Amino acid sequence: MSNYPKSNPIFVTSKYAKEPSHVNFTEKPFKTKVEPEVMQPNNKHDEEENGGEISGFLATRRALLIDCSENIGIPGVPNFFKAHNVLLKFFWILANVICWGMFAYVLWGLYEKFSDHPTVITADIKSSSNLVFPAVTICNLNRAQHSKIESESQFYGLTQLYKQVKRDVQMRANQRFAEEILDGTLVLDLLVEASECDSIGLDPPEYLCLDLSNCIDRSRVCDGVNDCTDNSDEPITCALPPLIKKKRSILDVLADSVDDITNLQGVVNGDLYTSIDWNDPDWYRVYQLSNTEDYRDIYPFTYMSKSEVSAFSNAAEDFVVTCSYDQSNCSAVRHFHQFEHERYGRCLTFNSPLIDRSDNMISSNEEQSVFEYTSRTGALYGLKLTLWLDLHDYLSLISPSNGAIMTIHNPQVEPDLDSSALFIEPGKFAQIGVRLVSISRLPHPYSDCVTKFPEDLPIPPEKREIFSYNQQICKKYCDQKLVFESCGCYESYATGAEVLCDHRNATVTECVFQVYKSISRGVLTCNQCPMACEDEFFETSLTASEWPQDGAVPFFIDYSWKNLRDNSSFLNWLDETVQENSLDFDSVASEMKKQMMRVSVHYESLNYERIEFYASYLLIQFIADIGGYIGLFVGVCAMSVFELMDWILQLTVFTPHSS
Repeated sequence: MSNYPKSNPIFVTSKYAKEPSHVNFTEKPFKTKVEPEVMQPNNKHDEEENGGEISGFLATRRALLIDCSENIGIPGVPNFFKAHNVLLKFFWILANVICWGMFAYVLWGLYEKFSDHPTVITADIKSSSNLVFPAVTICNLNRAQHSKIESESQFYGLTQLYKQVKRDVQMRANQRFAEEILDGTLVLDLLVEASECDSIGLDPPEYLCLDLSNCIDRSRVCDGVNDCTDNSDEPITCALPPLIKKKRSILDVLADSVDDITNLQGVVNGDLYTSIDWNDPDWYRVYQLSNTEDYRDIYPFTYMSKSEVSAFSNAAEDFVVTCSYDQSNCSAVRHFHQFEHERYGRCLTFNSPLIDRSDNMISSNEEQSVFEYTSRTGALYGLKLTLWLDLHDYLSLISPSNGAIMTIHNPQVEPDLDSSALFIEPGKFAQIGVRLVSISRLPHPYSDCVTKFPEDLPIPPEKREIFSYNQQICKKYCDQKLVFESCGCYESYATGAEVLCDHRNATVTECVFQVYKSISRGVLTCNQCPMACEDEFFETSLTASEWPQDGAVPFFIDYSWKNLRDNSSFLNWLDETVQENSLDFDSVASEMKKQMMRVSVHYESLNYERIEFYASYLLIQFIADIGGYIGLFVGVCAMSVFELMDWILQLTVFTPHSS
């Protein structure tokens, strides 16, 4: 029996109970047990109950939204919900719009910066104990030796052209410098030797003017042009109109019969197509029809096949007469790769990957089996060459200048004689110091650099396997691709073509000209040749001095007689020069300065410049910048993102939905 007084029961109202429940505190004080009766559905009030559930669902969502604004670390949002004044709510809306808008603007700028993938360039000077020696490619400026062109060749007339033009100059000299005596006779100071003119026989090919002023081709007799000062080549018996006093050029004579080539006007010399039989060309007439100061309009007609260039060019051992590398002897035959160039004939490359290195290494470093390496610097070391030009065998019309052309390049890159070359003149000792520069670029997406040539370029398979990608070489092949696609022929032996475009055909010439014109104007473009990801090249500095010095000539002659191959073309020339000058070494030196040169290529230092590209804006920096600006403008941190994700899950997944 409890000593506590009895109390009245307490009624607790429940939302789900029809009547209040009774709580009795009489038996167990301070302990309350509420047992509401479960509400039974009432079919009469289904709509009211469903509406209550929907309003309860929305109320739950609203409660979660308020909870999100108060508990998630996004400053500014809770103040909007807490504000009971309309102006304060508007103020916080405006503040949020401004801050989030500024953040969006900055975020877009950060994204653009990141998507551009910017890079930074670093340049450093590095040192090495030894470096790969550069490849050295050298060519004689004379493409073909006239003594090697046989009479059956279509180019044989080029070998006789010098003699014919020389006679023309001699005749004009007589006209310009002749002195008239009182009786009207002319005194000719410059006469043609009869032995120089083949004017004998039943049908002689040449005609000797009666006053010995000139020796002309038989076809020029009775052609309406006075080639002799006494007009003996145009006698009155010629079945031609009377001689006119004013001298007419061959161009004037041919003008009446030359057809107009409309589509070639301004492109080529149309007379060269309408007046010349290119199956058996008269090169003297070709020369007369030229209308350019350097006879460049004739040049395309002098293209030779690859086999003709190989046969007509000077031999390697006659061009490079002495060779040494790091003070060890080398050979033009064993240590140089030979190839044909459409403009310069036979060219030689030292330290080329196309040479068999199994037993042709000069340097003593056995670990390096592909290229020659060096650990020596200065003019005493490196590659030294003595070159002989053989000027008396120059084909003068297509080789108007004498000397050699040289390019110094990466051994793994094909030589380019058109864009990066040095010209070496005879009678000089050219000393060329080189410095290595290495560049490393980042691949996509930081740049469009590549490591391989495009597959559709006309590069021979053996070159594609050996040589590394180079942008300039790629552009050259791309130009050849455009020429071939339009004209069906190539303009370079580098493509592997044995025969080049036939410029004796006017249509082919016009096609090639229009392709190059379109390339230069940007109408035809080659977008296949971006920069190389890895690139190496050599900076050069050239100094020259006179060579040989008169006192050094006996030493060079003695060395040549002791060490050079007997009966070589160079040694025969040297013997003749010494004999003709009766051991007058000053005179021999003068002849050598006209015909020979000395070249030295060496490293100035084993230090080299290394240029590298690095990404200047990485992903982690992009994320850090976003975090900094979002904290600055809207006060959000990384954890706020996870809190927001938690709230979204509660709002969408874990909260019961209305049926």
